[in-house]
Amino acid sequence: MHGEKMKRDSSGRFMKGQHYSVKTQFPKGHISKPWLGKKFSIEHRKKISLALLGREGGMSGKKHSDETKRKISLAHNGTGIPQRTTKRYYHLKDKKYKNWRSKVFERDNWTCQTCGKRSCYLEPHHIKGWTKYPEFRYDIENGVTLCKECHILTRRKK
Repeated sequence: MHGEKMKRDSSGRFMKGQHYSVKTQFPKGHISKPWLGKKFSIEHRKKISLALLGREGGMSGKKHSDETKRKISLAHNGTGIPQRTTKRYYHLKDKKYKNWRSKVFERDNWTCQTCGKRSCYLEPHHIKGWTKYPEFRYDIENGVTLCKECHILTRRKK
């Protein structure tokens, strides 16, 4: 009470604890809705309904063509979750790469060839690099099975 300015309402009473906007004299958080209490024509209500329907789908009520649906499905890889394959890791979805990877794991009996771990996350490692030696990318003799920790140790220090 001391040092505070007290506001008075239209009847002259103090408004202790009331939070009013100085500009509008509406309680703070009040949202002015000028359409409340008004009656709309049937035609106008239909327009509002159609506009609101489009908000949920994100395309304003429009339907996807079959071609667009096919493209979306491919982009989501059939999971419903968008799969972003960066330029660097585009090969991970390649059938040739997946085949090479599984053959390397089978040959090495699903065991890290550095530390001998099993039952852990394994990664195939190219002995001759992927970018420098494209002719050896899918050569089984160019691959070795490593656990994640050992594979990190093979990377160049940056």
